[in-house]
Parts: sequence; structure tokens; C-alpha cells
Amino acid sequence: MKYFINEDSVVWRNINGEIIVLNLNSGHHYTLNKLGSKIWLLLEKKKSIEEIIQQAFHEFDMSLNQVRDDVVNFLNNLNQENLVQKIE
Repeated sequence: MKYFINEDSVVWRNINGEIIVLNLNSGHHYTLNKLGSKIWLLLEKKKSIEEIIQQAFHEFDMSLNQVRDDVVNFLNNLNQENLVQKIE
């Protein structure tokens, strides 16, 4: 399973390593933390969920289970906000 950035309704910028995302449909904007920013940049590179989890695990001082939970929850939240699209 993969998620893709919903490029038709999202504008985003990387400002000094911090990702700012604007939902053009709702007008809401989001400032992502370090893990969220890493996930977003990996989404932009079309990485699978498992690839995202593995890269985040190696970069952050967290257990694999915690990284997995955080990545899955974050992606589900992005999907609910229509910032990403899930492809089975």
C-alpha cells in the first residue's frame, strides 16, 4: 500500500527543514514536526509505508513499534484531511 500527496488540492513548502502544508480546499494549513516532515518528504519520493517506517526508524530514536504506530496514524490523519490519497 502507498500514499501519494494529493497534488490537486495541496501546496507545500520546505522552509529550513520544516514542512508547511496548505489544503487548498479547506484553507487549513499544517506545520509538520520532524517526524511528520520526514514522512512527507518520503511520500514525495513515492516511498511505500514500509520504506517510510524503516527510514524513520533508522533516523529517530524510537522503537520500531512506536515508529510504525506514528507513521500509520499520521498517514491516516493526512488521508482524512484529503492531503494524501491511499492506493491499495
